[in-house]
Amino acid sequence: MRELLYLEDAYIKELKSKILKVKPSERGLDLRLQQTIFHVKGGGQPSDKGFISLSSGAKMQVESVEMDAETKEVHHYGNLLEGSFKEGDEVSELIDFDFRLLHSRIHTYGHLIDAGMEQLGFLKTLEPGKGFHYSDGPNVEYYGEISQEKLLELEEKLPNKMDELIKLNETVKTLFIPFEDLKKYCRFIFASMPKSDEIRIVEVSEGNWMACGGTHVKQMSELQGMNIRKMKFKKGVLKISYGF
Repeated sequence: MRELLYLEDAYIKELKSKILKVKPSERGLDLRLQQTIFHVKGGGQPSDKGFISLSSGAKMQVESVEMDAETKEVHHYGNLLEGSFKEGDEVSELIDFDFRLLHSRIHTYGHLIDAGMEQLGFLKTLEPGKGFHYSDGPNVEYYGEISQEKLLELEEKLPNKMDELIKLNETVKTLFIPFEDLKKYCRFIFASMPKSDEIRIVEVSEGNWMACGGTHVKQMSELQGMNIRKMKFKKGVLKISYGF
């Protein structure tokens, strides 16, 4: 049974689950659930917000969801609004779907930039770096070299390529594969990627598979209204900022 259900379907808004552990913490109440639809903070994307409640009226406002790097346990931190919770309780999970969809759009656009960069031939001297998929100044970085002439060319061509890819309206595809099969699909694999039995990969444009644990939209048409804002190259780092 998969614990992180948003990895399979980012459009699930509500879920019934069971409490495995409950304890107070410095960050409020800490709940460990059998399954969760709350996105876990990481991969340059914030955790989901929302509520966990009981039919009796108990309710917690979820402020942050994080995974312990060692135990892999997922912790739901938040403020207890009413009642109390105990181990074994069957709870209802409800995410703030507007918040989820906003960051799904931001994350998917970041992936689509990579597809555009590859199709335009700009990844011969650059490789993907970190992404910041928050609503406050989203951006992606590439490491390597690019001349001033090529940078000007990229500034001209990439916005048009992004509009073109969005109009194609491809469907986002997701696969779960063994770690050893990553090279069959992904052009680039981060050295820091943990070796687990199963890796989730996402394709936003044909052939552009990337390992990813974030949430994404279903169709590229959902990215309409987004655009490239700024490009800056300094000390081997190309930073591409985007937004609405």
